[in-house]
Amino acid sequence: MRKSVMMLASCMMTTALGAKPVYVNDTATARPRMEVVFLKQPQADNKSDAALLVNFALKGVEVFLVDGGMPNCTALKALLDLRRSLLVQMGKQDEEKNPDYKLRFTSLVTHCHPDHIGELVNNVLRNPFFELEDLYLPEATALPTGGDYLDSHNSDVNERVALLRQVGQFQKHASIHTVPFAAKREIPLDGGKIELYGPVADWGSGEALRYIIDTYYAQASPEKRKSDVPTAVINSNCLWYRFVFQGKSILFTGDVMKKVRRDDEPFDRMIDFYGPQSLRSDIVKYPHHGILRNPAAPRLVTELLLDASRSFVVVTAMTAWRESIPVLEPYHVQVRDSSKKDVRFSISESELIELP
Repeated sequence: MRKSVMMLASCMMTTALGAKPVYVNDTATARPRMEVVFLKQPQADNKSDAALLVNFALKGVEVFLVDGGMPNCTALKALLDLRRSLLVQMGKQDEEKNPDYKLRFTSLVTHCHPDHIGELVNNVLRNPFFELEDLYLPEATALPTGGDYLDSHNSDVNERVALLRQVGQFQKHASIHTVPFAAKREIPLDGGKIELYGPVADWGSGEALRYIIDTYYAQASPEKRKSDVPTAVINSNCLWYRFVFQGKSILFTGDVMKKVRRDDEPFDRMIDFYGPQSLRSDIVKYPHHGILRNPAAPRLVTELLLDASRSFVVVTAMTAWRESIPVLEPYHVQVRDSSKKDVRFSISESELIELP
């Protein structure tokens, strides 16, 4: 009798709280593969980064969103399309409008500028069809607030706060992971791993901040320094992600600073600190969309690409294409531009294939 009462109470509680979620990720595949897409933005001149990586594994589907781009529904649509296709595989296409059928995903944030996380904050996290499992992001800067620099340009005191607020409101069960400065972490994958490389220093404090000011803003007016230094600090504090799957690799460098022809800028120091042998990859996203970052080309090609003739460099804005191509041409590398169309790759049976 007591057992029957307990079962009845349990059923009543389930009904009161709503149906238990069904995860569309729990769809096995007979041929493990990873699909990668650098998402085209609606306007070619958008300086906006978003990439979706989907690991179709034997035990299910792992989904990773790197940044997310501007709040223009591009990443939202990509996630919804993926959910729809998995529902079809499950034979549950009629449940497309049922929020109990959820797509689990992990968010990998390089930094909190709005052109990288605006879509997350405004469109993705609040959507009832998705469940955020984990959020990874770099440690917040200690750049002084309320005085020498415009707080409105410091995304760690604005957009980052909004991001964490949205997670707390709409994705309460998600785990939040902050990667410390000068630290490496790993996320295991079915068939590989994701390596996380923290910025070598907080470029918003101490000698690192002095370097930013002296190197990039020595001749700038006080007003420009006040407005631009916070942006440069957040860019320099980017967290890098390197996917390794079936022996192939993809490196995301965020917007790390490489602006003048020195060998000790934030971009250079990431390579020097972690070592080219750890970072070399088959696909490398050019730093800061490729815009005005031509000085990065030599080290990117010689130290970050596994094979200059067979590897790929991805730029993400039309202006980057115009500025980067002339500099990269002498190296005979394959450059792809996601401002023109989605740039797609597939890794299967240890082969990297570019998709149409």
